Amino acid sequence: SEWSEHKNADGRVYYYNIRTMESKWEKPAALEGPSMMLPPMMLPPPALANMPMLRPPNKLIASNEESDNKIHTTEQSKDARKTKPIARKAIKNSAWCLVWTNDSKHFFYNPMSRTSSWKIPEDLGDNTDVTELLKAGPYGDESDDSDGSMEESAVSDGQAPVDADTAHIEENPNDDQIAEKPIDEEVEFDKRRAAEQEAARLRESLSQEERVNQFMTMLRERSVSAFSTWDKEKPKIVFDPRYLLLPNKDRKQVFEDFIRVRADEERKERRDKIRKQKENFQQLLVEAKLSSKSNFSDFASKYAKDSRFKGIEKMREREGLFNEHILEIRKHQKEKSQQKQERMKENFFAMLQEVKSIHENSKWDKIKYRFDRDDRYKGVGGSRERQELFNQYIQEIIKSKDNDEDLDRKRRVEASIRAREEQVRQALNEHARELDRERVHHRRDEAKDQFSALLTDLIRDPDLDWKEARHILRKDRRYENCSILESSEREIIFKKHVDKLYAKKEKHFLAMLNEADTSLLARWKTVKKGLRDDPRYSKFSSSDSKREAVFDKYQRDRLDQAKLDFTELLKEIKCITHKSKELIESTDTHWREIHQILKNDKRYLILDCVKERREEMLLDYIDQLHKMGPPPPPTASARSSR
Repeated sequence: SEWSEHKNADGRVYYYNIRTMESKWEKPAALEGPSMMLPPMMLPPPALANMPMLRPPNKLIASNEESDNKIHTTEQSKDARKTKPIARKAIKNSAWCLVWTNDSKHFFYNPMSRTSSWKIPEDLGDNTDVTELLKAGPYGDESDDSDGSMEESAVSDGQAPVDADTAHIEENPNDDQIAEKPIDEEVEFDKRRAAEQEAARLRESLSQEERVNQFMTMLRERSVSAFSTWDKEKPKIVFDPRYLLLPNKDRKQVFEDFIRVRADEERKERRDKIRKQKENFQQLLVEAKLSSKSNFSDFASKYAKDSRFKGIEKMREREGLFNEHILEIRKHQKEKSQQKQERMKENFFAMLQEVKSIHENSKWDKIKYRFDRDDRYKGVGGSRERQELFNQYIQEIIKSKDNDEDLDRKRRVEASIRAREEQVRQALNEHARELDRERVHHRRDEAKDQFSALLTDLIRDPDLDWKEARHILRKDRRYENCSILESSEREIIFKKHVDKLYAKKEKHFLAMLNEADTSLLARWKTVKKGLRDDPRYSKFSSSDSKREAVFDKYQRDRLDQAKLDFTELLKEIKCITHKSKELIESTDTHWREIHQILKNDKRYLILDCVKERREEMLLDYIDQLHKMGPPPPPTASARSSR
């Protein structure tokens, strides 16, 4: 069959199609009929004990035996139906399991390919764990069992090999399966059916737009990347109740619409990040107080450890921004020099204007001695420059000077004075208004402080709303002193106060949870029974849903922190190198050595409740080191840092 049955981390059953790569909660029709059921376990005759074969579903094999042989075979198959698996243990470093039956026999079963064999498979020929498991027997060391306990669903998957001579006996496997169906599977089925009914109810009560919005909200909360695919992200969201709000045909289309929008958002975020990094780097250039003679190598060596310097990844881009900044400095210095020259020229002309006897035929050599003690004269660098400025003055000003220009200049001066007086008057008025605003602001700050003190004295219950709190506050005379504040401002201050109260109680509640020392996968319904006698339990909130929400977030944070701590533990283990993957593939000695070291650290033991995820993290870390290869030599690291 193309379909296979699996369970998620919560024990919920789902079905996967190998050809279409589709997963679904509902049991496919292909698995409903007896034709797709695996045959019951049959014992092979002694002559064929070493020839394992699997019976094709519902395929009848023609029999050439005599009628008495058929009767004997029928009796043998009835005895075989009584044979049941009693224990299963996983074989390390392989996908095979060793299964024991109630008649003291054993066989090998592969749940991935759903095949079984009486003899040791070829890929287990060098596996030493097989011999150890056979010596230990079905009730040996339970710690060797990768599952830690005998799971009903796992054992029922392992079907003993069926002999071809007895495969033609037809029987109704549904009766046995119904009789042997574990109670846990019925509970999981009820949960799954309840979830589907709840989703159907929501689909009727919500519009299409609301269901699409909730589905997109789920994708955003699950941190779905814009560059991912539907097949890759589907396992992350398939267990969310909102996944069932849309039919199969709409889910992928909404997913495609979401990643298009998300792609635009991520591109905008990248552009904003690059712009912010450039702004920070430019701010670093300003703070460095560079000059026009500064060079990039000195700047880079001085600020190489600054986060704003590291924000620009490419050295060439850093140098380009540095050169642009230096050009701006030089441009500014040039403009400043030009302004200085203009001021010097204006001062020199003003000095000449003070001498009324200068006319168009005056000679600089004859009058320059009048100015040798004037600072404006000394402000000009050399005698040649003074001569040139004097000539400009004679050509541009003295020749064009007349009485009309004098009167016009006088009027302009008077107008400038009046404009300046008006500017001063406006500046004084603005200053007075600014002082008034500061006084009002100061009074508002005092009112805010008084209102905060009033809240501290009277409001100690974070569950009160603003309407109830306002009724309590009005009874206090200090409430009138805060009348300068708008009602909206007082409500904002109240909400901040309530948030502080809630945070304080939440802190005590979390401390209580830390003292409880619960498992990372513990549920609130189980944990709360042992916490009800603690006063912090009832003081936190009267709503059990709020307690459960805080507990769920607390568990998620603990699990995330435990994973981070386990990752740090792997980095601390020196024996795990880029060669570990090859050593593990060649022999399991290195694998056992790694586990022996890990078992001594609580960061490894705390993840016992999620063993499979822990093993995946370990293998991913080993694969990562293998891909990275050997570390570079110290000299290479030094050159790259430079």
